[in-house]
Amino acid sequence: MAAKDPLTDENFNQTLNDFLKKPKIVGAIAKAISAWAGNQPDEIRLRFRALHLAYGFSIFIFIGITVLALLGLISKEVTAGLLGTLVGYWYGQRQQQNRN
Repeated sequence: MAAKDPLTDENFNQTLNDFLKKPKIVGAIAKAISAWAGNQPDEIRLRFRALHLAYGFSIFIFIGITVLALLGLISKEVTAGLLGTLVGYWYGQRQQQNRN
C-alpha cells in the first residue's frame, strides 16, 4: 500500500487554512515581511557601493600594471600575464552575472 503524499492530501489545505487563521501567526509573518522590506533599500545601497568599490579597485590595479610596464619595471611577458588575468577575472564576473 503506497503512502499518501501529505502535500497533495486534501487535509493539507484545511490544516494550512487553520494555521493561517491564527492571529499570532499572521502577525509574525507580517512583521517578517515588513522587516525584510525595510532592509531592501539598505541592501541595494550596499550592493551598489560594493560594485563601485570593486570597479575602482580593478581600475587602480589595471593602471598600476600599465604604469609599471611603461616604466620598464616589469617585463612584457609579466605585463601580459597580469593584464590577461585581470581581463579573465572581469570576463568571469560578467558571465556569472549573466547566468543569474
